[in-house]
Amino acid sequence: MSAGKKLYSVLSVLLLIMLSCGNTYAYKPDSSLEARIKSCVVKIIRYNRSGDPVGTGTGFFVAPTKVITNRHVVAGGYSAAIQSLEREVFPVQGVAAYDELLDLVLLEVDVPLRKFDYLDTGTIIPFKGDRVIVIGNPWGRGPKTTTGVVTDIQEWEFVGKVIEYDAPTFPGNSGSPVFTTGGRVIGVATWGRRYGGKNIGYAIPCERILNLSWGTVETLEEWSRRLKKKIIAKNLFQKGYNLFKNGSYKSAVPCFEKAVENNPEFAEAWFLLGMCRYKSGYFDQAISAYKRAIRYRNDFFQAYFHLAVAYEGTGRSTEAEDYYNRVISIKEDHVDAHFKLGMLYIDMGKRKDAEAKYRDLLDYDILKAKTLREHIEREFKK
Repeated sequence: MSAGKKLYSVLSVLLLIMLSCGNTYAYKPDSSLEARIKSCVVKIIRYNRSGDPVGTGTGFFVAPTKVITNRHVVAGGYSAAIQSLEREVFPVQGVAAYDELLDLVLLEVDVPLRKFDYLDTGTIIPFKGDRVIVIGNPWGRGPKTTTGVVTDIQEWEFVGKVIEYDAPTFPGNSGSPVFTTGGRVIGVATWGRRYGGKNIGYAIPCERILNLSWGTVETLEEWSRRLKKKIIAKNLFQKGYNLFKNGSYKSAVPCFEKAVENNPEFAEAWFLLGMCRYKSGYFDQAISAYKRAIRYRNDFFQAYFHLAVAYEGTGRSTEAEDYYNRVISIKEDHVDAHFKLGMLYIDMGKRKDAEAKYRDLLDYDILKAKTLREHIEREFKK
């Protein structure tokens, strides 16, 4: 073998070794960043009526006296406490806010005002492939740090965006912060599983924490008692949802009616009740149900959209226009809202407004934009 070929062979082997090392290299977060995050992360202990610990999870401070975690971490408990990195224990005063479907709960904790720092949360949604770090208390032991990457950004019905990642997530990790290498918290670890020999975790984006409406603090006992009715409502909702998906709208109605009877603030149940009413031809009842959904969840763009459709179907164009615009103000890239608003403008004789919707659609769906353009030209040539 010539000297050149030998050198090429050696370089090839070295390159393969380097690539192999690169693939198996375990990322380790910056020690100062890890220490700062750990100081804000706590173990959450749930107690029964006898004062015995019956479950643990993780949470982290998002305000001087407020800790975010998963609903299922404290649900059913008579009381709860947090344990800090230094093993200090502080009682949980109660629940300040929660979201049933998102499995989030905001706890008010009895701690000195400046005792703990809190983590920086925001509305950033990561990209697939971004590196993430999770710090929590798997199996009640910790805090422990795991790392991985974002494997997908999914859209779940009624939940919205969910971050999928491959950092190991075990029982006890529920409520852990999922954050970037820059220290920005992007989500709350909520579910974890093993699939195909791989770890898969799911996190609710932090923007949903910002949407929680803080109210009067309830004791954990009071909240757990009230939650029982909400669990009944959730089961009725699931039954109604299955009927709805199968097209059995009339059969689904009693399920949703009983769901909102048990939980009057169940926005998603009001929404699907409205959908069933609309599909059964009861437009005014549908409008009423959609409005109840919006009352309890002001960012519910699906309810705004179908409310606009119902108003349009009953000939109330001004109201329909208003609600289509509200959809777009919440979800700027809602193609159907842009398109239907453009079509509504055609019916209303507002050519300039219809053309403006055509231009907006060019940014989101060229085929829809082309269809709207054809309708504009056809109608205004008459």
